[in-house]
This record gives sequence, structure tokens and C-alpha cells, in this order.
Amino acid sequence: MSKKSLNGQLILSFTIVLSLAILLFGIVQFLQVASLINENKNQQKQATQYLTANVFNFVDKHKKVVETIAFYITKQGEISDAETEKLLLAVKSQNPGFLNMYIADSDGTARVFYPLYNDKGEANVGVNFLDRDYYKELMKKKETVISPVFKGRGGTKNPLVAIASPIFNKEGELSGYVLGAINLNEFSNELLKKSYGQQTSPVVLDQNNTIVVHKNEKLRINMTQLTNKDIGILASSKNDGYFYSNLTKMKEYITYAQIQELKWKVWISRPAEEVTNEYLATLFKMGTLLFIAIIVIAIISYFLANNFGNQLKQLVKYVQQTVLENHTTDSKMYEQIIKGPQEIAVVAEKFQILANTVQQKRKQLLDLNEDLEKRIIERTKSLQKSNNELLAINKFIGSITKTENVSRFIQSFLKEIEPIIPFPLHFLFKNQSVSTERILHDININEYLATQTKGETWHIEPIYLDQAQSGFLIVDLMEKESISEGDQRFLKMLANSFSIMIHNKVLFDQYRIKHAELNAVLESMSEGIVLVNNENKVIYFNSFITRLLGKETAGLHPFAEEHLLRLIESLGDYNEQEFSDFLDESSDNMKFRLRLPNRIEKTYFIWKFNVQHENERFGKGYVIRDITTEEEIDFLKSNLISIASHEFKTPITTIKGSIETLLRADASWEEEFKRELLVGVHEDINRIQELVNDWLDISKIESGSMTLVKESVSLQRIIKQVINQIPEGSADIQFIKPAVGEVPIVFVDKSRIRQVLVNLMTNAIRYNDQAHKQIVISYLIEKNQVHLSVKDNGIGIQERFYEKIFDRFYRVESTATRRTGGTGLGLSISKGIIEAHAGKIFVESQLGKGSTFTITLPIK
Repeated sequence: MSKKSLNGQLILSFTIVLSLAILLFGIVQFLQVASLINENKNQQKQATQYLTANVFNFVDKHKKVVETIAFYITKQGEISDAETEKLLLAVKSQNPGFLNMYIADSDGTARVFYPLYNDKGEANVGVNFLDRDYYKELMKKKETVISPVFKGRGGTKNPLVAIASPIFNKEGELSGYVLGAINLNEFSNELLKKSYGQQTSPVVLDQNNTIVVHKNEKLRINMTQLTNKDIGILASSKNDGYFYSNLTKMKEYITYAQIQELKWKVWISRPAEEVTNEYLATLFKMGTLLFIAIIVIAIISYFLANNFGNQLKQLVKYVQQTVLENHTTDSKMYEQIIKGPQEIAVVAEKFQILANTVQQKRKQLLDLNEDLEKRIIERTKSLQKSNNELLAINKFIGSITKTENVSRFIQSFLKEIEPIIPFPLHFLFKNQSVSTERILHDININEYLATQTKGETWHIEPIYLDQAQSGFLIVDLMEKESISEGDQRFLKMLANSFSIMIHNKVLFDQYRIKHAELNAVLESMSEGIVLVNNENKVIYFNSFITRLLGKETAGLHPFAEEHLLRLIESLGDYNEQEFSDFLDESSDNMKFRLRLPNRIEKTYFIWKFNVQHENERFGKGYVIRDITTEEEIDFLKSNLISIASHEFKTPITTIKGSIETLLRADASWEEEFKRELLVGVHEDINRIQELVNDWLDISKIESGSMTLVKESVSLQRIIKQVINQIPEGSADIQFIKPAVGEVPIVFVDKSRIRQVLVNLMTNAIRYNDQAHKQIVISYLIEKNQVHLSVKDNGIGIQERFYEKIFDRFYRVESTATRRTGGTGLGLSISKGIIEAHAGKIFVESQLGKGSTFTITLPIK
């Protein structure tokens, strides 16, 4: 890296100091200009508020005039057209802001109009304004309406803003309205003649972004409607800023406001370059001044620094010669230097003294350095040995958890430290010995010393486990060999390390086994387990949670507790109050439902608990349990009572009513009427008997005690008997037999098979909204089985209910099924009967198109 000369540094320093002063002056000027610009912006914002107030006051004033006229006419009731015309003339003369005014009836036809004639000389009275938007809005709201800008039709075709106020009759009904059309020319001229700042342009838009006031008269007359693209501030939520305008084709500074009561928008724009020109001018002046100052200062600094630099160069040369030439000084050069400036002479004198002192100290330092090097070499060897010993022990202790065979590991360690300890080492522990050469089992210390060592003496260090002596570390010493104090300390430390290693190994194996057992238990649980530490981080969750929440938890271990709760919140269906109480610790449990990927909805119960031991809290946990089955059982139990009471109550009530009718002593009944009542009683008793039989059948199926009276019978015969049981006209029943093939003979309880088919055909009629109900019965023989199908054109069944409908008491939650009644036992009984015959029953369906129930039975 090149270094600058002293002259250059002095020149640079002078230049920087003065430049900073000029720059500071420029910054002050710049801040003053910025303050002035901000003041102009604030004045423009105030002007915008002033413009907003003028617009609102103008419109509000004319609105109150129109409302006053409407109120006056409403209070006066009937008023003549001549009097009304005088009223409008008086109001118009006092309020030149109105271009025209009229009073119309409730049908929108002008009854009184001022002026009387339009620009073409046509009468304005009688003109209908039914199609105007302000008329429609007035009829809807029945209150004063201010319209957007529109083209006039009565009196003028210039753009107008209409103010319409309703007139009510004595009954409070709307009988007409008063309308005043604001003269936008007058309105615009009044606003534009006011001052809003230099080179500013005020703009007013109505609720549809149509220009009401603008310096460009053509835009106003043409009723130009602005878009977000025309002026950027319409798409912005800001009240001021720099925006590009398609109207002026330039960037402008705009201050913006909205009149909430009118839903109008106003702003004042100013060319952006007018705002920033003062900045640019200040920057240019400051830059020019700074450039000239730097040049002048550089020239002056050069001459000042050059003289001082020559003196310093001579001093530097003297110092270099003294240092580089064996620390000898040049007396001639020294005399020339001390004749120079006082400061440089003092430096030279001090340096001369320093050079002599350094020469003396240098020799002393060389002698000390030589002695120190010898001592460092000796100490380094000692530290290197100790370091190797510590590294070996540390590796020995830290790696025990990675090995299965402790003896082999100790042997490899003894080989590794063999270069460090110049004596053979032997390790004995619980009748097991390890050396660098061999591993022996079932040998005691006396036997080992007599047979496995070579020396005549030994150094023995005891090894303890749980404060009990459990082994020995033996050093085999040859004749005249001894152990230094340092080696003895290392051997003691090594023996202690063996104790720690063995103890850690035992603890680690116990921990590993316990951890494996606990993990196996948690992973095998049918509930989900989540553990959270005190930092609210999830540190464990079992496979149940992974299956429950799916990919949402993959790769997120550990993750925040809040993430788990938000997953349940986003995926689950729950009671909002229960979830809120669960989050704020008001409750420690709640229920929620999840729709699984297979579209099956399940119900879960989650509760939380603290994880602590004695007074120390380690965190908390969550248990999530699948309670879908319990919920369904509870639901079925609750339905059981209502179903039973309904199905039994209806026929019992009918029977009771019929019997009470027959028992009336004050009436005599015809035999035909009595017979009709008794037939009804008989039918209701049969219905009760059917219900009881259903209950008995389902009980037998569940207990496995259903008995079947099987016999060989033709399947076609059973089908025909069932068809004859179905009331004629209830459905169009077709029995389609195969064109060829034998008639299947099945070994079944024919009454039970008839019961199943009757139930399927009854359901096919009951759950059918078609005017022409169809049932198609067919069968197919395949190997040693017959597949019997009952197909209908009914309401159909959703795929997710295919298995559920065969559960007892289960009925699909829909209007079509609920209206038909039933206990929900029919299909469950049918399934039990078919399975008792070693067969199967299943359903295929299309919602709205019908269902097909298929029974598979073995052929004899």
C-alpha cells in the first residue's frame, strides 16, 4: 500500500478543513431551502383545506335553500303554480348560483320551472325527468339528493349538478320535489378567482370522478371523467405527494382531500419542477464554491507545507541512517539538523539519547532471549506431553457412548497412549483383564500378576465404581525402573478416568434402554402425545400427531407451540368459545373435528397437562385422543330413545284412539266403521310387532344367537314371492333373469332372505322422489357364488356413507331420509342375516341417480 508524502498530507488536511466549513455552510443553506419548500407545501395543504371548505360551503348553502323551499311547500300544503313561480323567481334572484329551478310532481313532470323557456325557446313546464338518476335516488331514499355532474335538458345543456329535496303531503307521502341546478360556470369562476398559491391548479371532482372545477374549461364542459391512470393520487391512500398526471403530461406535487358529506374530491396541483428548482440551484452554488475553494487552498497549502516538509525529510533521513547502519549516528548531519527549527532540533536531540540507550539495551536483550529460548524448549516438551495425555483421556471419556465392546475400546486406548507412558499398562476389572497385547476373562489379580506381567515390581492404582473398589490399573516395572511424580499424577488421573468411563457406560446403557422403552410406548399409543418445553418449543410428538396433521408437521422438529395450535385452528372445526378458553388457559381441554384426506370426518379430544417433578416445572404436554367412536355411540344412544318413542308412540296412539272411539257409550257405530277401525288397530299392532321383531333380530345378531332354518331353495322362487309381497302400483319392478344358465339353488333360511329382499325393495320405494319409481332385480352366477342385485332410481347415497348405513340406528342426515321415518335397523339386520349365511352385502350409488345393493351368497 503506497503512503502519501507529508506535503501531500498537509495540503490535504488544509483542503479538507476549509472544504468542511464550506460544506457546512452549504448544508445550512440547503436546510433553509428545504424548510422553505416544506413551508410552501404546508401552505398548499392549507389552501387545499380552504378550497375544500369553499366547495362544501357553496354546495351546502344551495342545498339548504332547496330544502327550505321543499319544507315551506310541505308545510303550506296546496299552493298555486303562480305563487310557486314567484317563490322560485325570488330565490333565484337572491342565489345566482342556481342556473335553473323547478318543482315537479311525484311522477317527475315539471309543474313550475324557472326560466320558463329553454335555449331553443321551448317551454320547460311539462318536461318529464323520470329518467334522471337523481329522480330515482330521490324516490328511493326520500331525502335530499345531490347528483353527479350531468348534461342539462331543461333550460340549458351545460353541465349541471342538481340538488333535489322531497315534498310530502299531509299523509306523509312523497308528492313531488324541488330541484335547483347549480350553475357550474358560476361555481367554477368563483373558486378559480381565489388564490391558492403560485402556479397552482385547483381541481374538484364529483362522486363519479367527473370534473366539476378545472382551469381547462374544455375538460369541464365535456364532463371528463378521470381514472386512476389519469392521476395517480386517485389510486393512492395518501393526502399529498408527487404523482404523474396524464392531463398535464408532467409530474406534479398534489395535496388532496375528500368531502365526506358530498363524496367529492378536491386537490391542488403544482408542477414538481417548481418545487425542486430551488434545491438544484442551491446544490449548484454550493458545488461551484466548494470547487473554487479547493483549488485555491491546494495552491496556498503547497507552498506552506513544502518548506516544513524539507526540514522533516532531513530528520527522517538522519533517523533512517541511525537505525539501518548498526545504530551508529552521523554527527555532521546531526549538527545541521539542530540548527533548524526548534521543534525539529528537540526531536533530534531526544532521538540521539534514545539511540544510545537502545544500543545498550539491545545487547542485554539478546542475552536474555538466548536463555529464555532454552527454558521455553524444555517447558514446551513438558506441556506437549501433558497435552497429549489430556487429549487421550478426554477422547477416552467422551467416546464411550459410541462403542459396544468396552474391552476392545480400552485396549485401543492403551495402544494409543503407549508412546506417552514408557511402561506397559494393564487394566483389571471384575475378573477381566485388558492389555495392549490381549484380553483375558475370569482371572484374578494374583493370578494375573504371576502369569501375565514381565517385571519384578508393579505400580497399582485402584479403580472405584460407586465408591467401591472394582478393579486395578497396573504398571509393569522392570528392574531399576521407577515412575516420576508427573507420571504418577497421570496414572491416578487415568485410573479416575477409567472409573468415570465405566460409570458413564452403565448409566448410558440404562438411559438408552429406558429411552427406547419410553419411545416405544409413546409411539405405540393410540393417543397423540406432544411435549413442550419452558421456552414454548415442541420437543417431541409421536407418530399419531404426524398421521393426524400430515405434512404440516414434517421437518418441523422442534417448532413453536403456537404453530401446533394454529395448525389445529386452521385445519379443525371447533367451538370458537371453547378454543378461546383453551388458548387463554381458562380451560385445559376441548373438542375439535378434522376432515381427513380420505374425506372422513373425525372428532378428537385434546387436553393439556403440566410436566413437573416436585417443585420443578419442565414444561407441559398435550394429549389428543380420537373420540369419534364414542361420539357416534353417544349420538346413537340419544337417537335411540327418540326413535323408539316415535316409532312406538304413533301406532299406540292410533290404537288408543280407535279403542276409545269404540268404547264410547254415548254413540253407536255402524259395523263397517267398526271394521275399519279394527283393521287400523290390526295394522298398527302388526307395525309394533315388526318393531319388536327388529329389536329382537338386532339383539340376536349382536349376541351371535340368531338361528337359521336352512333348506335348499330356488333363488328365483324367493324373488318372485318377494315381488308379490310388494303392494301393486308402488313401483315398476322388473326381474331380469340370465338368458342361459341354471336356476341357482341356494341353501338358506328362505324367510330370512325374503326379509332382506323386502327391506331392500321397501327402501328403494321409500327413498325415491321420482314420479315413476323403478326397481330392477337381477342375479349373476360366478363360480360357487350368486350375486343378487337390487337396483333403483332413487335419491342415491354419498360414497362416504357406504359403510355407515349398515350400522345400527344410523340414518343419513338429510331431508330426504328424515321425512320417511324408520328406526335405522333395517340394513343392519340385513347385513347380519347375510353374514350369518357366509355372504356379503354392499352398495354402489350415484347421488340423485339411484343405488344398487348387491348380495353375494354361496351356491349349494
